[in-house]
Amino acid sequence: MTIKLTGHQWFSIILGCLLIYFIRTKRWTIRFAFVVFAFFLISYVLADPPDNRQTPVQPSSNITLQGRISSDIIHSNTYSSFNFQIKEQNTLIKVYYFPDQESSSDKKVKTLRHGSLCTVNGSFQTDLYASNPGEFDYGEFLSDQGIAGQFVISDMQKTNCEGQSFLQHLYDWRNQLLEQVNQHADSFTYGWINALLFGDRKQLPEATITLFQDWGLSHLLAISGLHVGLLLTCLYFFGLYVIQMTREQMQWIVALILPVYPVIAGAAPSVWRASILALLLILFKKWKVSLHTSSVLSFVFLAMVWTDPSIVNALAFQFSFIVTYAILFSKKIITDEIGNGWIILRISLISLLIILPLQLNAFYQFQPLTVLLNLMVIPYFSLFVLPILLIIICSVWAPFLVRGLSSFFYFIHDNFLQILHFIDQNLSYSWTVGTLPPVYIAVYYGILLVFFILLEKKMKLPAFFIGVLLAVSMMIISALPYFDSNGRITFLDMGQGDAIVVELPYRSGVFLIDAGAKMNRDFTSPSSTVYEQVIRPYLMSRGISRLDAIILSHGDTDHIGSVSYILEDYPVNYLITSSFFDKQTMEEYKHINNDFIYLEAMAGSQITIGDYQLDVLHPTADTGDSNENSLVFSASFGELTWLFTGDIGEESEQMLINMYPDLHTDVLKVAHHGSGTSTSDAFLKATMPQFSIISVGRENRYGHPDQEVVERLEQSGNTILRTDKHGAVTYIFNQRSGTFSTYLPYDTVYKQESGRNK
Repeated sequence: MTIKLTGHQWFSIILGCLLIYFIRTKRWTIRFAFVVFAFFLISYVLADPPDNRQTPVQPSSNITLQGRISSDIIHSNTYSSFNFQIKEQNTLIKVYYFPDQESSSDKKVKTLRHGSLCTVNGSFQTDLYASNPGEFDYGEFLSDQGIAGQFVISDMQKTNCEGQSFLQHLYDWRNQLLEQVNQHADSFTYGWINALLFGDRKQLPEATITLFQDWGLSHLLAISGLHVGLLLTCLYFFGLYVIQMTREQMQWIVALILPVYPVIAGAAPSVWRASILALLLILFKKWKVSLHTSSVLSFVFLAMVWTDPSIVNALAFQFSFIVTYAILFSKKIITDEIGNGWIILRISLISLLIILPLQLNAFYQFQPLTVLLNLMVIPYFSLFVLPILLIIICSVWAPFLVRGLSSFFYFIHDNFLQILHFIDQNLSYSWTVGTLPPVYIAVYYGILLVFFILLEKKMKLPAFFIGVLLAVSMMIISALPYFDSNGRITFLDMGQGDAIVVELPYRSGVFLIDAGAKMNRDFTSPSSTVYEQVIRPYLMSRGISRLDAIILSHGDTDHIGSVSYILEDYPVNYLITSSFFDKQTMEEYKHINNDFIYLEAMAGSQITIGDYQLDVLHPTADTGDSNENSLVFSASFGELTWLFTGDIGEESEQMLINMYPDLHTDVLKVAHHGSGTSTSDAFLKATMPQFSIISVGRENRYGHPDQEVVERLEQSGNTILRTDKHGAVTYIFNQRSGTFSTYLPYDTVYKQESGRNK
């Protein structure tokens, strides 16, 4: 039998051997530098998995696939999902099923089992990839895992599955255990047991997950070395002192449990790393193999990357290994002072510093006070939360004990979470930096290496100054936008609606023109989806932590739906609307955040932000129609004249032509998403734009943009840029020139200087 290894597997073997060799040296600086270099080499340069962006077959509304379920079945209140290996293809896809009210469909869902051979009917989902800067790229996320596409089952009745694998018995046992806990414990406790012991956070409130993410405490919600170590401690204590087993017997029991636990706990990279490391340490000790813990960790790294090269793209994998290596290499620094408080503080600081560039490139911000908060949170989770949850699981056969412990846990933990929310509301000083330049990352780790060397040599005063240099370097990176002579205008792809971010040169002003949203499924209120997935990530990726103004063209949800969410999270200096904006809506905004100044604008007025002036052209009077009352204004950016038109129709366009005979503009924000009621021939002849930008949703139910409008724009000879086709449209400009670019691939790059196309 011939074993064929991929290039990534060969590389991981070589890298793993080098890790083991270098880590054996006593020189700490060589070990640290090589590990950091190796991680970035494999994660960002050489570990480039095959491109899985293309779905294995052409998209269609009715496709039948045959294959095998290759993962646990994830069930939530709204969907079921699993990985699916297509038969006779080396292609893995993600399959979703969104159930309806039919009980027969629910019975079919129960036939989905790990290892089952199935026939499924449905369609591939397109549009999985990010179309805005800063937006989470779900398609790339799937691709990094070797998953070629996402498939949605349309008819569960046509799904037929047979058989199952051995692993399904483990999943069944886990589900039965959780079901018994759920019967006797309250939902609060059940959610935390599911998250901390079995890797499923779906039952935790979204506000709690966000709180832990914002404070850099997500590692406590993901099963890691802390959880595995405490689990082993409890097992040893129970086995040795309760049922009086020998140490030898307990070691073999633990050795049998460790390979199984990651399977039933979600199979996250961090739990695999911790479990395999603990298993190898136990076996090597029994076999009297003398290896440093960091060398054993390198074996684990080697095994995981060899088994699945794409795992290096997982942020959890990167965080888990680089933090563990850093702690192992920093043992002298950590144990230099006596006292558990000092040890926890130093571990927390080292963990934060070592992953800071990765964290910023992924989440764009961090909380400096996280280091201090860990002094309270880590001991609390270690000494109370995890132990009591383990006791509840072990007491599942004594319902009265589960109920009592569950109530006790709820009382203590709910109050603790309230304290965290209080700290978040009153002591939150998050530092929004945005993405980091690659050169700075190299400089950062160079300074950090010197910092650790000085600490290890107990040269505290020089280490202090290097630490200050490290902080100053981060401040400089944060301040770079204030020295940038370029500004930018970004039309975000938010679907059917408008959200335009304007960043003036030297960060002299940042303002939004509209901030739309989609409606919730019940059509009673705007959804937070656009804000959370598009607007907020973009602002954070640009290092924007406050807004000088929000200018709202009119009061439709697709233009103002995200404003309430922005006001909750961002300081806003001015909120500007026309005089005919809905007063009740404005009162609701003031109730959310009363720190902004409200300004009303009419035709003839001017809005000044930074060194730039916006000339308001419309409205002149209340037309009684929200769209026709849209705020219309012009401004010059990069020596191009821009005209922002909101959702006006032909009636308002004619009014503008009559009031402003010389309405020539270089860039036209096409009104009402390209609706047939706007952008008349007369208006185009009067404005004569070189570029037209249409904010419009893909395959929207309104049929925007209207084909006649598109034809009129094409016949006028200007370049059309559309968010549905090109993703976010960005114009980077300075005083003399500007450049248009699109987030999604486009055939041509448009440039102009001094208002002329080149």
